Amino acid sequence: MPECGWSHLRNIQANWIRPLRRIPVSRRSHVVGFQPLPSGPVEHESALERDFVTLTSFTEPTVSITSQPVTIHYSDGRTRRRYTPDFLVTGARRRTELIEIKYDADLRNNQKRLEPAFAAAHAWALERSGTFRVVTELEIRGPRLTNAQRL
Repeated sequence: MPECGWSHLRNIQANWIRPLRRIPVSRRSHVVGFQPLPSGPVEHESALERDFVTLTSFTEPTVSITSQPVTIHYSDGRTRRRYTPDFLVTGARRRTELIEIKYDADLRNNQKRLEPAFAAAHAWALERSGTFRVVTELEIRGPRLTNAQRL
């Protein structure tokens, strides 16, 4: 279970899962694999997710990163939907965060469709004293990532 006061998560109405869902085909580079970390391997489904894990583990070496940690059920009007964020990042010196990784263009082009899922994730995290954040290549890719990849 994640640290930082989230031990009560056993009693929530969400499904803690391992990444068992079918990985959808995408237009972007599709790199499925594991990133080895001191806290254990972290699965990723894209090059951008891999880069996020690399950068986060470089800038915060003591954090724990869990891939696809929870499935959140919510209603979008009359339709019952589910949403699985990409990562849960926890650590002793940071606030626990649910993270979604998106390319900036995909985020802008699909904003209306993604808003209800992101609102549900934000509410879910707030109920547990955490945060929800969407991270794009604009934040991930740059000189810090290059340095992390070289080490």
